[in-house]
Amino acid sequence: SHHIDWSEWTLAGLCKPVRVTGTASTGVAHSKEIPAEDSITLTVQWQHLKDPSKLGCAVYTSSWVAPKSDVHSQQRFFYMGSKGEVHVDQAHRGYT
Repeated sequence: SHHIDWSEWTLAGLCKPVRVTGTASTGVAHSKEIPAEDSITLTVQWQHLKDPSKLGCAVYTSSWVAPKSDVHSQQRFFYMGSKGEVHVDQAHRGYT
């Protein structure tokens, strides 16, 4: 997921991933004889490099099975930090 790439880039030199847990859902792809997951979710715990007692948590989900929508794929990003938050809707990119 590009969101994990973004996290790595923005947290470089500040934090490092110390634990990653992954889960998946299956059913739709398998019913079509496609050997793949329908969606995957990773939970990543980030540790502050200068103060290891400080931890952050991120959840990343990618899905290849979704209902019909107004866009090809829903691509959203939300970041909440101690001093603010960011909401990004990549699917619409300024279009309505």
